[in-house]
Order: sequence, then structure tokens, then C-alpha cells
Amino acid sequence: MSKVPYYYRESWGVGTNLQLHSLRQAWRLWGDLRQKQGFLKPSRITERCVVIIDLLGLSMSQLLGQNFSRSLEPRIPSLENLWKSFLGVVSLTEEKKESLKHRFQAFLVFYDDCRHFGTAKHDKIDTLTLEATVEYVELALDIWDAVCGHFRTTDNAALEFKSVRNILDESEDEESEDE
Repeated sequence: MSKVPYYYRESWGVGTNLQLHSLRQAWRLWGDLRQKQGFLKPSRITERCVVIIDLLGLSMSQLLGQNFSRSLEPRIPSLENLWKSFLGVVSLTEEKKESLKHRFQAFLVFYDDCRHFGTAKHDKIDTLTLEATVEYVELALDIWDAVCGHFRTTDNAALEFKSVRNILDESEDEESEDE
């Protein structure tokens, strides 16, 4: 049995580890928060929303960095620059691109504040709501689907799912490591 590496160059299929694992963790925490929200103090809800946003941003950064970073520099470009690289090659309607761009910009403001959390960010983080978080969860899923759709059409990839939503609840621990 050969050991599967902790990453795959391709970012599709259930074997993708880091990118998909981060997204699954955000999804799991989101489901947990929805179940417990009536029992949590507002500050605990905000705390969990911040972690979910951090994980969503991490998954998108890994997904886009793994597939749309063409730089030979040792540092991977910022999530915003990776996003722009992706938009430059993906085949989407202008309406869909504009919608994703607008939603992504709103997400990026919170993601940067959550990631670089400190006193200067407290007031901004205090405005984070469950409603905004659900929008960011949906955005991340839409971006994942757009990336996978891009590979489906450009690389003729044999993806095992139509939407990433279809595999988020599958147990990644049961995936085969024999490849």
C-alpha cells in the first residue's frame, strides 16, 4: 500500500485533502452552530462565525493557490490575487462573474479582519452576523463548484460529484488511501 500525499495537484475528487478538509471543517462547524445557536450567547455565535470564515478562506486560498498560482516566487499570492487569476481564466457568464466578484469582495473584508484579528478589528467583527456567515458559506460552495466546473470543462476531469455540496457530509476518514 502506498501512502497518499497530503495534497494533490488536482483539486477535485474526494482524495483532495487540505483544501477539502478545511472546507469540510467549516461545513461541520456551520452545521453545529445552526443546531446550537439558540443555546449560545451572542459572543459565542460570533466566535464560531469567525472560525468558520477563517476556514472557508483557508480552503479557498488553498484551492486557488494549488491551481491558479503560476508564480515561481516562493510566496503564494494573496487570496485576492489568486481570485483575480481564476476569474481571468474561468468561463462564466458576465452576470455570474459579477455576482461572485461582488460577494467575494464582501467576504474578503471579513476574512482579512478575522485572519488578522486584533483590537483594531473588534468593532468590525462585532458586526458579523449569522446571516452574513450563511452568505459566505454559500459563496465558498459556489466558488468550489466554479473551480471544479472549470476543470470539468477544460481538463475533461472525471469528477465524482456534481457539486461539492454532495460530498461535504461524507466521512473523509473512510476514503481509500490506495491510489
